[in-house]
Amino acid sequence: MRAPRLGLASANLILLALAVFHPPCASGSSSMGPIGPVPLMVGDAVYVFFSPPLGKVVVSVSSPGGPYRQATYVNESITTVPVQLGAQGTYVQFIPQSDGRFTLVLNVSSKQPFNMLLGVLTNDYSNFAPYRVYTVERAYFVEIVTMRGLEASNWSISFDFYVEKEKEEAWFIIPMPSWGEALLLGAAVAGLAYPNAFLVTGLYFRSKREEVSTKRKVGVCLSVIISMLLVYWLYLRVTR
Repeated sequence: MRAPRLGLASANLILLALAVFHPPCASGSSSMGPIGPVPLMVGDAVYVFFSPPLGKVVVSVSSPGGPYRQATYVNESITTVPVQLGAQGTYVQFIPQSDGRFTLVLNVSSKQPFNMLLGVLTNDYSNFAPYRVYTVERAYFVEIVTMRGLEASNWSISFDFYVEKEKEEAWFIIPMPSWGEALLLGAAVAGLAYPNAFLVTGLYFRSKREEVSTKRKVGVCLSVIISMLLVYWLYLRVTR
């Protein structure tokens, strides 16, 4: 599959720096997290893959409010995942259906070392510039972080997600120039408006006294039109 040239190493460093590892307790359990916050849009699908399959998975989601969907698949083929972890695995799917902050906590156990992949399936990967993006069928898979060789233990792993609604684009947008650009544009308008105003008023008063030729009328109209086109061209240049 095709992958844009994005820096996966920097992305992993960001997430790993935010992830807090706690050493195993006397009971033999370990904890990690929170990993994130990971930016999402409403409707993005979060996947946490583990390989080989885990012995136990308990999922909890905390949120200030708002619906979401969550599912767990214990022993499934994961060979179609763009990042190869193994043939079989366990994975958790989480899909927020409202904006806000969500915390996903996975309490898992494994009797053998395992690999973990956090990824996002999305239709718009513009929020994920630091991460590696894979093109899949009618969507994009974003590799947020991959960890390999996690020790066999009981783990509590938490993830933070910040979810936003997709912004609706206005059907008609007028770009506004900066103050400096506005001054330049204003000076150009004033410089072109004065001679055109002189030509138009002169044509008006002359038409009161005598018949004005068509050639003169066309000339004044052309001068006004050319000036307007020049102002529009300058506006496009300064707001581009």
